[in-house]
Amino acid sequence: MIIDIENYVRDKFYNTKFGIMKNLEEKSIRTIYNFINKYELGREGLLSNLISGKVNFKQQVGGEIYDIKLKDNKKYYYDVTQITNKQNNKHKICFLNLHDVNNSCLCFTFHSIETGITTIELNDLNANDNCVACLDPTHKFKIGDILMQIFLELIKTNREFRHIKSIKLQGNSTKKCFGYGIQLKYLRTITDGIPYYAKYGFRPSYPSDQQTFRFNREHHEKKIILKSKILIKIFDDLQNMENKNTYNVYKQYLRPQLLLQNKINPAILLRKLMDIENTDLVLENNKKISSLEKNSFCELVNITIKQIFEVCGYKDYYVDLWTLSL
Repeated sequence: MIIDIENYVRDKFYNTKFGIMKNLEEKSIRTIYNFINKYELGREGLLSNLISGKVNFKQQVGGEIYDIKLKDNKKYYYDVTQITNKQNNKHKICFLNLHDVNNSCLCFTFHSIETGITTIELNDLNANDNCVACLDPTHKFKIGDILMQIFLELIKTNREFRHIKSIKLQGNSTKKCFGYGIQLKYLRTITDGIPYYAKYGFRPSYPSDQQTFRFNREHHEKKIILKSKILIKIFDDLQNMENKNTYNVYKQYLRPQLLLQNKINPAILLRKLMDIENTDLVLENNKKISSLEKNSFCELVNITIKQIFEVCGYKDYYVDLWTLSL
């Protein structure tokens, strides 16, 4: 199938549910556009590895069956589509998701074996509930973890990637929270001490960031506790923001809870805010808040996560480029 490459990529990253484009998604798109220009893919490209009914194309990766088994002993279904130049398939943009899911779940770029380029770049990972299917419908799993495991297993076992020696990524992976993508490097450092991808063996590519990684991991072991008034000030400063709904939701649900406590564990607070359907912080008189209010809580986290990261005493990464050697 011949497609307009830039439009197809933009559609993949565009949040159709809320009709908005987030800054991190724009950053991921710019990375892909730079790849398109650098390797002269052109405006029109070839989209392949699609599923048509029960027919799999020759180069199909993934497919209609639950064909990958992970460490949890469960089988998963996924699909990979690729975009290449119409004249050759040396430089490839790939999307890993279910074949009927339009938005980007995991995006990576790589080069065929004849180019001599042995590094894959993981450009974007967004944990969306519709990205992966499990053969066992009762099995509960974390989407982002399964996406990363499938990706790594795919690179290590599929002949298409037999020449690949390393994987690089920029620290812009996000966790979907309604209409927002929360930066995992901030969220997971606060909650776990290391960025999300570090648990899979990725390490900073530059010495200065390697020092930051060690500092943050050791700092997290101190069990950071903040005075409630520090968090209240961060959230109160949002009262002048353009979207009044977000501040009003905070004022109605969260602020009264913070005022009742002298000290707050920010890791516990953020876990609750990211799990807004189940936490008592967002329930009033046992009534669940609306989807619009839930979206406001996600905006609240999205706007303040970096500030919370900083007041906790963590250090940000300077280059924020990560490498996994295979």
